[in-house]
Amino acid sequence: QSYWEVADAMGWEGSQSVRDRSLTEEHAHDSFENVLFSLCRFREVTGRYPARLSIVSFGFKEERFSTMHRAALRWPEKRFRYVGIDPPGGVSQTVRDGEHLNSAALFRTDPYG
Repeated sequence: QSYWEVADAMGWEGSQSVRDRSLTEEHAHDSFENVLFSLCRFREVTGRYPARLSIVSFGFKEERFSTMHRAALRWPEKRFRYVGIDPPGGVSQTVRDGEHLNSAALFRTDPYG
């Protein structure tokens, strides 16, 4: 919801039609549920699942989304795209280690979190 509010406050970069097509999903507890529930919300609103799934997040999270979550959802690789964007100056090794040892580790032992 917070990203929607930021985009709304910024006037949707001049594209009001994007506002009309933007949805939120507010029930997820972790990254896997965020993807799963977003797919469910898309279907709830459109009556179908999306043809493609694109995820935009930090680059250091790519393994978790592209490998673990995509596989757990059985989403075809050819219909999946991950766009990794890290902040200027990159991400510290501490943050990368935290992703590997904590966040991603949860999904290595149980793909559904």
